[in-house]
Amino acid sequence: MQRFEDFVEEKTFIGDKIKLNDLVDREIIIESYKIDKSKYNDGQCLSLQIVFDNQKRVVFSGSEVIKDQVVKYQEKLPFITTVKKINNYFILT
Repeated sequence: MQRFEDFVEEKTFIGDKIKLNDLVDREIIIESYKIDKSKYNDGQCLSLQIVFDNQKRVVFSGSEVIKDQVVKYQEKLPFITTVKKINNYFILT
């Protein structure tokens, strides 16, 4: 018998929400992501399922740079990365 989690298309993320600013210069594991329409503007919202300090957490961001990086390297998920802030934008390193 199949498990629901093996075929469901909608991703469900677990863990407490954490702000991207709280992750600057910290190492995280990005396990999965999804991109939805933003509730706050006409753009897109990136949702990340991460592991931080050995706990599953969820990050929501409108960062185009991080969204592009995660999409570009999605076949490498899960991966370990560090969040950096350069001026007014975030990147993964």
